[in-house]
Amino acid sequence: MSTKDQLEKLIESFSTSKLHSFFDHKSNDFKPIPTNLDHYADEHFEDFQSPGYLDLPEGKVLLLSAKTNHTLNERSGKKLQYENAKKILKKLDEYEAGIFTYYDPQGNFRFSLIYPEYQGTKRSWNNFRRFSYYVNKAYTNKTFLKQIGETPFTSIRSIRSAFSIVAVTNIFYDEFFKVYDQLVQATKIINSLEEDQKVRDFVLLFAIRTIFIGFIQKRKWIGNNDSFIQNLLHEYQHQLQQGNHFYSQWLSKLFFEALNTPVGRRVSDPEKVLSTKMATDLQMAPFLNGGLFNLVILSLIPLFNPRICPVTGKALVPTRCTRESPWRTLKSRLGRIGSGESFRSSGASTKRDSQRRS
Repeated sequence: MSTKDQLEKLIESFSTSKLHSFFDHKSNDFKPIPTNLDHYADEHFEDFQSPGYLDLPEGKVLLLSAKTNHTLNERSGKKLQYENAKKILKKLDEYEAGIFTYYDPQGNFRFSLIYPEYQGTKRSWNNFRRFSYYVNKAYTNKTFLKQIGETPFTSIRSIRSAFSIVAVTNIFYDEFFKVYDQLVQATKIINSLEEDQKVRDFVLLFAIRTIFIGFIQKRKWIGNNDSFIQNLLHEYQHQLQQGNHFYSQWLSKLFFEALNTPVGRRVSDPEKVLSTKMATDLQMAPFLNGGLFNLVILSLIPLFNPRICPVTGKALVPTRCTRESPWRTLKSRLGRIGSGESFRSSGASTKRDSQRRS
């Protein structure tokens, strides 16, 4: 069985025995010494198990798993798990690093590398946000499978590279542009359009909007639901309508009404396609007053205005809205979204709005 196959089975149905088999198969430097470390259990974690360690050139790497008493998501528990892992490594000082796997009752898990960094005699610790993968079988987990599956565990340095931001970013852009090109071609065919640049600008803007929705969805800002857009699509598919109206009758309500008007304003639904709960969730969605969801920058059909940059929505002289500018804007905007800086002021008002609603 390949390493990727083992990881896929681990994702599909997590167990400590499968995790231990993965490490045994992954590295020739794996030293199996099963150890129960339940004396580290507390009100947050239990069932501390170590299958052994990796004996690498820079030193030993502890392998440890523990069960959480709450459901994990992409944001929950990171800091708590990080502090727990640091405490263990400080006590077991024969290890130079540790790979910690915290899993919940549903089989979701966080796979993290923790290690100390030294400046002279001063010891600090690596950034826990950057050296961690959240794995959920409902997701594709492509980056985790590729990076952890393909990177050799022959040194601490090589293991660190499996969590590299540069590598993860490159994987994202490689995957993004494949899908982007497919969307461009499909959009041209469906709409019988020949103007390549207008289609590319429209698809790029659509992608930026969709990615940003993924960002706010993770924070449960729409319907207190981290799967809101998936549920919206499921509700649309459940109705089995004739034709493809997901963009015109569903996403347009989310883009140009729910996220582009003050909280509490009902979205129009002349087609009567929305359930009561979905209509309420859209009505109470945050007002993102940043211009990204302005209807004026929709593009393609009669609303497209070549004097409005399709990415920023601002009036520009023609020489500035060039073929290359959308790519630069995409990377810039996605970088800010990833660090939580984009639309920061809107995010702050959103939290206040949420507090008022509750």
